[in-house]
Amino acid sequence: MSIPVKKQYKKAGPNDKRHLTSKSNLQKARERKLEMLKKGKQKEEEEKAEPVSDYDSDSDSSDDSDYIVIAPKNKKKGSGKKAPEKKEDASVREELNLIKQMLSQKKRSSRKKQVIKIVNPAPAPIAPVVPIKDADMDYFKKLLLSQIK
Repeated sequence: MSIPVKKQYKKAGPNDKRHLTSKSNLQKARERKLEMLKKGKQKEEEEKAEPVSDYDSDSDSSDDSDYIVIAPKNKKKGSGKKAPEKKEDASVREELNLIKQMLSQKKRSSRKKQVIKIVNPAPAPIAPVVPIKDADMDYFKKLLLSQIK
């Protein structure tokens, strides 16, 4: 048995800069990733910041105390849109249910088994084959029979 020989590849020459470029590209990618993470953290911090408070500076009340009104931010985006959609969804759902019922009724009617009888064709009546008598053959038969007697 022979031992398989590993292929030997050429080593990179002195002018090969692939190793250097891959290192620089990797470093650039790391820097971009860090920048993106920093931007993401800054956005999160801005969102988490306390909501803007409205001070009622034009108060006509006789009290000297100021009231601070803080409006909470809705965390769910589009929460106000869901209520009208539910009303529309109800009508759409009714239509879909009606269509489903119609389809199920059609499927039930088409599922009836159809019996197909396969009948072998009746064989054609076979007429008995009547051999055609040759006049010459009859003559030879008579001659042979007459010689035997």
